[in-house]
Amino acid sequence: MSLATRIYLWLGVPRPFDAQHRYVTSYLLPPFYLFLWRATVGLYALFACIYTAARDGGSTFSYFTNMCYFGLAGYFLASAAHTLSFWLSLRRWQRSRSSSSSSSSPSSDSSMAAAEYDEKKAGTVSSHGAEEAGEAPPRSSASYPRSWLDSFPRPLQAAHALLVSTLTTYPLIVTIVYWLLLGNGTSFRTAYTSYSNMSKHALNLAVAVTDAVILSRAPMRPWWHLLAVVVMIASYIGVAYITHATQGFYTYDFLDLSKHSSGVVAAYIIGIGVGTVVSFMIGQLLIFLREWVAARIQKSGGWGSARVAGVVDDAFVPTPRGPGPEGEGGKRTEESQWRGRWPASAAE
Repeated sequence: MSLATRIYLWLGVPRPFDAQHRYVTSYLLPPFYLFLWRATVGLYALFACIYTAARDGGSTFSYFTNMCYFGLAGYFLASAAHTLSFWLSLRRWQRSRSSSSSSSSPSSDSSMAAAEYDEKKAGTVSSHGAEEAGEAPPRSSASYPRSWLDSFPRPLQAAHALLVSTLTTYPLIVTIVYWLLLGNGTSFRTAYTSYSNMSKHALNLAVAVTDAVILSRAPMRPWWHLLAVVVMIASYIGVAYITHATQGFYTYDFLDLSKHSSGVVAAYIIGIGVGTVVSFMIGQLLIFLREWVAARIQKSGGWGSARVAGVVDDAFVPTPRGPGPEGEGGKRTEESQWRGRWPASAAE
């Protein structure tokens, strides 16, 4: 395995990327309704970003809260576009499948893919090993519906995967820090401050949890992303002090060295770093619980084996990778169906 392939695997970008369409499907909503949800939230967040930036002036990007909210808007709009593209591709795939059903049995496509998988597994390289080495799955991914995200260059796929990790981490820490350390009687002093603070310090967490934990099927985040989210929030400290040096104010009171000793400020910074780690781990746990609960409710088998709303199994590219950080996941219990092998544990 090349170094580049290994790095991309660490960053959550296996090949093929998102073979099970986890970023654009849901256990609860068919793809089109998932698109509507994401587009609605994305447009609301974009409006809030633009409106509050116009009201607050040039200091907007000096605040970590605003950076995160722009990131949240970007995630929902990008995910809406990818989900819509998958839904359109799925419709074309369904029409093509229906038109060819008269000349072949409904299960012929699945049987052929199963046979090719068995041949590959019987060879010298396992399916999982081939995937990690960057080889193609048993059948070309062109045989399946795809989203725009599937065709992106791998660096952009890695960026999207990291963006999802910020969604599962930052809204919680931003909301907790604001209401514990920064929120006061002025938070709801006017209609504008009420709107701004509710959007950025309450609804942000609500929509993030709803999408990332409840509606989305996005897998658990790669462990290397923990380092990335900690480094990014630590890097913001530099932005805060650059803002003080150039504009003469501290974005957050707990960073003010004229009010607090350096030891107290350092303690706040370390505490936020620890809080970020805890927030990331909570996100991991909630995603695992989503996969476990969905499988239990459907009685489909091990965690990660639940069926998708509005999408048949044959629309997914066969892959041994489950939704765990390193491809872990349970099996389907219906062994008579060849799709029951997916997702299998990556340890096999």
